[in-house]
Amino acid sequence: MRRGVGLIAALLLAAGIVWLHRSGPAPEVASAAPVLQPGSVSIDDAGREHIDLATAEIVPASSEGTLAVIGRVLDPIPLVDAVLARDAAQAISEPARREVERVRELARDGQNASQRELETAETAWRRARLDLDAAQARLVANFGVELGERADLAALVSRVTTRRSALARVDLPAGVACPGPPAGVQLRMATGAARVVDATLLGEAPTTDPLLQARGWLALIEREPPAPGTALMGLLEVPALAGTGLRVPEDAVVRLDGGVFVYVERAHNAFERRAIQLESPLPGAWLATGAIAAGNRVVVQGAQSLLSAEHGAAHGGD
Repeated sequence: MRRGVGLIAALLLAAGIVWLHRSGPAPEVASAAPVLQPGSVSIDDAGREHIDLATAEIVPASSEGTLAVIGRVLDPIPLVDAVLARDAAQAISEPARREVERVRELARDGQNASQRELETAETAWRRARLDLDAAQARLVANFGVELGERADLAALVSRVTTRRSALARVDLPAGVACPGPPAGVQLRMATGAARVVDATLLGEAPTTDPLLQARGWLALIEREPPAPGTALMGLLEVPALAGTGLRVPEDAVVRLDGGVFVYVERAHNAFERRAIQLESPLPGAWLATGAIAAGNRVVVQGAQSLLSAEHGAAHGGD
């Protein structure tokens, strides 16, 4: 056993990585895999080059930014069918309402309108209202409140049916959250075309993509729309992030024993592992808080090598 520990120590020294000290008292040995407390590790120039170590500066999290989205141009026919069904129900409901008013007026004046005629007219109106409510509910369920209740919906449908505009859906990747209602979206075709697609957000999609399982939004492409089915990609403009924190690159994050850490370079070739808390995802980074400050440089390449050296040195000292 002692010979194996000596071999590990020799390999670490050959790589130029030397254990300095652990911060705080050594953890009690409660199991075969004790939790490793935050500590420090040193590396010389040769060791740094050997593991190709790189660092990046921590900066305050931006108050706004973008999130990558993927999407597609939708077939306009389901929207057209839903709107026409709603309009047809409206066309029946309005005459039925006027008929009820006419029969009530005749009955009130003692003219030729019986109670049975009034009941028949009222029943027809109730049925027409139910049909209208059902058509409106289907429209909203499939296309959202913002789109389903637009005052200019008829004009929008006319534009998409004549291919002057197009309806699109964009979704965040699985596991990515948006901190609040987005301010806008920038789109282009996923085929590699450089042309930016002029799009306006219409509102949040009322359904979840069964594959992505993430939030989605509907958008209106108002000029030179691609054909239905065209794949899209782009950036969602997100609002101010909730809370405050620092922007920590994804590659700097190290996970160990249920904790989250980064290696901060506190002096040349001297690194300290510090605990952090991940608050919200950012593009290629995290909004984080903890034992870090703006201006700290964290290891973004080689962090796992430092962790292995620290862990091996901790076990070698037992």
